[in-house]
Amino acid sequence: MATTQDISNANIAAAGVCEDQPTERIFDYVLDHCRHGDINAYLEDQIGPEFGAYRHRWRQAHNLEIETDFPMHISIESQLKCNYRCTMCTYSDPEAIAKQHYDDVLSEELYDQIIEEAGEHGCPSINLNVLNEPLLDKETPRRIKKAKDAGFLDIRMNTNASLLTETMAEAIIDAGLTRLYVGLDGATAETYEKVRIGGNFEKVVKNVERFLEIRNAKGLTLPILRVSFVRMNINEHEIPAFMEFWQEKADMVTIQEYQPPTPEDAFIGQHAASKRVPDDYTCPQPFERVTIKGNGNLTPCCAQYSYKLTIGNVKENGIHSLWNSPKLKNLRRHMKEGTWDQLPVCKSCLESSYLFSK
Repeated sequence: MATTQDISNANIAAAGVCEDQPTERIFDYVLDHCRHGDINAYLEDQIGPEFGAYRHRWRQAHNLEIETDFPMHISIESQLKCNYRCTMCTYSDPEAIAKQHYDDVLSEELYDQIIEEAGEHGCPSINLNVLNEPLLDKETPRRIKKAKDAGFLDIRMNTNASLLTETMAEAIIDAGLTRLYVGLDGATAETYEKVRIGGNFEKVVKNVERFLEIRNAKGLTLPILRVSFVRMNINEHEIPAFMEFWQEKADMVTIQEYQPPTPEDAFIGQHAASKRVPDDYTCPQPFERVTIKGNGNLTPCCAQYSYKLTIGNVKENGIHSLWNSPKLKNLRRHMKEGTWDQLPVCKSCLESSYLFSK
């Protein structure tokens, strides 16, 4: 009898895996179905050859083949605030979220500084959230527009879609968003609301479907819609139904491996029985991106406890300086040499996420 993993992986394989393929040492923690075929080729058709050139360089960085002079992607957290308490997220543990708490809200001055510096260095990609729900920030549509005007090719946003009203959908579409990523993690209200604490399944599905109606009525193909499902023990049985419902609606459907927000026993226990485990792994994120918090702190990845790896503050040093700092160069060296186990935070992250096996 086929397992849940067999079914979900077979569905995705039959439809076409469309994100960058892993090399022998780089394990992609997502399985993607794209109804347009290869997503990068599709977006290149919509945006132009410069998008294809950017994704080629991304693959080189992802495979640790090149080190760029400036990050290829910037994720910005405007404030540490969310309206959900999802079981796979730091917000579900008051003690864990308190350890990285800050009161700052990203100022327009700092956002403009980030956009200006990134534009000067030709940074192609930006994401408008990290551990925050971006639609809680009323400035998000205007910031998308600023990024578009600054020349970013790939403008992304992850949301739980609870606040994706018709007005907000219009605003982010018109602002120039490239990719809208919605986390759903269930095919039924019962499962969804066990995972995404504080969410309303029916409301969110209606919001997402209405977003598609508005975009399509405008005759637009962007932003593409990706719906994602984090594979955990509480929901993995619903992967086939999730795929069946969304694969002809969304542009992409993604099944993600669960990554504990902290390496504590309570979070480790949520891994799916069908979790994929690579033979070997090293992290490409310090070669691709940086994360900037609302207080200006810069970290080298999007891990939920990356605050422990803070490189510096962009208010004081700027992105280029921090990206080329000895601290971040040393981190990249360890990843390339496969000696990440000498870095306590990275070791804890990789062993509890990618390499953890029940």
